Amino acid sequence: MYRIRHFIKVSLFLSLLFCLAILIAIVIGQQQPPSSWSTILHFNECELPCWLGIVPSETTLAEARKKIVQTYMDTSVYSLDDRGMYFKVTYVPTGANFGITLQAKDMSQSPQSIIQEIYVYRIINPDTDPPTIPDLYADLGNPEMVRLMSGVENEQVVLLYQGQQTLVFLDDLDCDRIPLKQEITQITLIDPQKTPHFAWLSDPQMWQGFGRCYNFIRKLFP
Repeated sequence: MYRIRHFIKVSLFLSLLFCLAILIAIVIGQQQPPSSWSTILHFNECELPCWLGIVPSETTLAEARKKIVQTYMDTSVYSLDDRGMYFKVTYVPTGANFGITLQAKDMSQSPQSIIQEIYVYRIINPDTDPPTIPDLYADLGNPEMVRLMSGVENEQVVLLYQGQQTLVFLDDLDCDRIPLKQEITQITLIDPQKTPHFAWLSDPQMWQGFGRCYNFIRKLFP
């Protein structure tokens, strides 16, 4: 009995130390200057799911394109490849780049079409580091829920913010674990009036912190 009690006490102590280490890392991260990815992506300029002043369900395609061009027009800092509904942005000082795709409510892609979804995603570059959770933690904070989704090649863990209107995609790891420094593959901002329809593989779970295994129960959704 003594050994069992001792084991429980040690386990609880180690769990508390682990949680404290994560908390300290987050606090220290918040006290640091903004990361280059935070500076590049501008997620702190308006309340999500608004981004760069673009609000899903309100902003027209013409207005959204104008705001993106205005944000990334300084050629000494950015290189912008403008293809209408798709943009590729390169941050000149580091060579880091990412893509933007705008999706409108109708397929006409007319200037007055209303933006419904915004996709901001990494473009793999072996010479630069991709964005991680700590890079954007000050802008995003803690998620409300987590959920497992089917991906093109691999399953993905999705962090849900702002009533499921802001989704952060991560590569799934063993036991559905979410490390503090995990890389972000995509951020999707959705029309607040639209219920997101994705290939979900699990029910949502309440956010319980970094470093733990969520062990999602896999099942198919209609």
